[in-house]
Amino acid sequence: MITDALDEIQEGIQVGGQWMKSVRFADDRAMLASVEAGLQRMMENTNRVFNQYGMRINIKNTKVMKIGREQRRVHIEIEGKELEQVRHFKCLGSLLAEDVYCETEIRARVAMAKETFKPHNSLFTASLELQLKKRLMKYFVWGLFLYGSETWTLRKEDRKRIDALEI
Repeated sequence: MITDALDEIQEGIQVGGQWMKSVRFADDRAMLASVEAGLQRMMENTNRVFNQYGMRINIKNTKVMKIGREQRRVHIEIEGKELEQVRHFKCLGSLLAEDVYCETEIRARVAMAKETFKPHNSLFTASLELQLKKRLMKYFVWGLFLYGSETWTLRKEDRKRIDALEI
């Protein structure tokens, strides 16, 4: 159904030599466009196709985020109602930021890792073997902290924050 709405639109972004118009997961979808007018066309076509099937886009749950170094307002409307523009967006457990940096996500992950570590602190001060302590650390802290880290764009400050957590 959505494919019908997007097939006739010549818009999207190029990733690894391939054009992408949307990213889907279960019943969620992220529309991708390089210019504001292209995203507006995509949303209008999607809304038109939804209406043909007797469906509606939930405007309260539909958000807009411009990703890039240049921070500016984007105006996208559905049926005359402007969509809310957000600076951060949680997607599949990872926090995406409009400035492309991952500082907020890393800070959140550090905080979660510390909170996970606190109740088990006595295990790490106990007279256990070093190898066992390392395995416990990997189990309780690093799995949670590193979730989604493959997509992080790291700066020097971020690396320092990660090093401090490790210590």
